Amino acid sequence: MILDILVAILLFGFMIFIHEFGHYITAKMFGVTVHEFAVGMGPAIFKKKIKETTYSLRILPLGGYTAMAEDEEDNDDPNGFNKKSWWKRFIILFAGSFMNLLCGLIVVMIMLLTNGSDLVGTPTIHSFRENAVSCETGLMAGDTVVSVNGYRVLIYSDIAFAVSLENQESYTIVVDRKNESGKTERLTLENVRFPRTTIEDGGDKLYSYPDIIYLGVPKNIGNIITSTFGETISVVRTVYKSLLYMITGKVDFAEVSGPVGITEAVGEAVQTARKTHDFTMVFSLFKMLTINLGVMNLLPIPALDGGRILFVLVEAVIRKPINKKYEGIIHLVGMALLLILMAVVAVNDLIKIFS
Repeated sequence: MILDILVAILLFGFMIFIHEFGHYITAKMFGVTVHEFAVGMGPAIFKKKIKETTYSLRILPLGGYTAMAEDEEDNDDPNGFNKKSWWKRFIILFAGSFMNLLCGLIVVMIMLLTNGSDLVGTPTIHSFRENAVSCETGLMAGDTVVSVNGYRVLIYSDIAFAVSLENQESYTIVVDRKNESGKTERLTLENVRFPRTTIEDGGDKLYSYPDIIYLGVPKNIGNIITSTFGETISVVRTVYKSLLYMITGKVDFAEVSGPVGITEAVGEAVQTARKTHDFTMVFSLFKMLTINLGVMNLLPIPALDGGRILFVLVEAVIRKPINKKYEGIIHLVGMALLLILMAVVAVNDLIKIFS
C-alpha cells in the first residue's frame, strides 16, 4: 500500500514538474522575472535561491507553481509578466499544457516501440472472431472504419470507445472498401450491431465490445509516427468527449475520479505490474493522466491556464489592458469553486472505496 502511494506521488509530482517547467522555461526565455519555481503546495521542505529565483519542493504533491513578477506587486520591474506582449504571455501560459501533451506523446511512442510486437494496429478489419455477429450486418474483412455514429476513427481503439460511449443497440458505420475493380469506395452501413457480453462484477455491468480482429502493419518510422500522433489525439478527444458527456448528464458524476480515486487506480496498476512484471498498465495510466492534465488546464475556466489565456486573447482583440483587479477577482472565485469541486470529488472517491 505504501509503495502504491509513493508511486502515485511520484507520478503526480512528475506531471506537475513538467507542467510548471513549461511555464518556467518559457518565462525565462522571454526574460520574465521568476520569483519562485515550486513543486508541491504547503510548507517547503527544501528551498534554494539561485539569482532572483527560489527553487522549492513543498510537502503536498498535489500542485505546484511558477511565481512570476506581476504589475501589481512589482511595478518597478520591467520584466513583469504583464509587461510582456500578449503573444509572449500566451506562449508562457500554454507551455505548461504543451509539456504535458508532449510527455504523453513521448510515452505513447515508447509504448509502441517496446510492446514486443512487430506490428502497428490499424482501423482496417483483418477478420472476425469465431461466431462473430459484427459481420452479419454489412462489415467485411478489408474494410477500413472511418467513423462510428459520426465519431471520427483515427486508431482502432476509437471504434470500441465510440461504441461504449453511445451504448446503443445499433450503429451507423462509415467504411472505406475496395470494390471488385480495386477502387476504394466510401460506404455508409446502417444498423450495425456489436455483441455485448454482460458480466456481473460486484453489481457493475461490464461489457465486451466489437468481435473484430484488426489488421496490423509492419513497424517503420512512418507507421510509428502516424500511430503515435493518432493515439495521442485520440486520448485528447476522449478527455473532451468524456467531459462533454459529464456536463450533459450522459455520464454520471459519481463516475468522476479525483486524486484519491486516481491513487487507487495507480495502486492497482502497480500491483498488476509487480505480479506480471509488465508495466504497460502503469505507463498507459500515466499517459492518460498527463494528457488529461494538459487538456483540462486549457479549458477556459477562471484560475486555470485556459482561463488566463482567454483574458490574454480578449486583450489582444480589444487592444486594451483588462482591469487586473476584476480579472483577479474572477480567478479567485474560479479557484474557490475548483477547490470545492475537488473536495466533492475526493469525498465521492472515498465513498466508492469504502462502500
